[in-house]
Amino acid sequence: LIESINSDAGDYMPSVNPTGTKLYFTSVRSGGFDNQKDPEQNNYGEDLYFSNLENDMWSAPQLLPEPLNSMGDDFGSAFTGDGQLMVYVKCGAEESIGNCDLYYTELNGTVWTSPKNMGNVVNSDNWDSQPTINSDGSRIIYTSARDGGYGGSDLYMIEKNQYGEWGIPQSMTRI
Repeated sequence: LIESINSDAGDYMPSVNPTGTKLYFTSVRSGGFDNQKDPEQNNYGEDLYFSNLENDMWSAPQLLPEPLNSMGDDFGSAFTGDGQLMVYVKCGAEESIGNCDLYYTELNGTVWTSPKNMGNVVNSDNWDSQPTINSDGSRIIYTSARDGGYGGSDLYMIEKNQYGEWGIPQSMTRI
């Protein structure tokens, strides 16, 4: 397991699909989508990878395709209980509201749909990141550096209303 998944770079934020047959994670390894080394951090850009469980062994990691991965940092995948909805972070995208925003994508058969920005109610003009989603996809908790927070970066929760729209982010310090 360790040799087939881990690299000599940072590998983190693992998520396993509901059937336990696919492992998603973030890596700053060489060979990623942008594959340009950041001289200040001495690593490559963040990209999303997956590995399949085959014959009780994890396969060699594979890069998720464009547009899930991009020239910016893409990381931190979280899934609904049925594995059909993924929420993750994209940084520096053309349609971004802040420098890093929450996006979602849905599994259509075996292919993920084009990611969609979760909009300016969810995302701020600052940094929004580290999402986790509940099993039915009605609640997301994430980190945000938005104005009006308690500290530098705080936990916020959003919930879907009866119309399927995301409500106003609530600071977890006030819940």
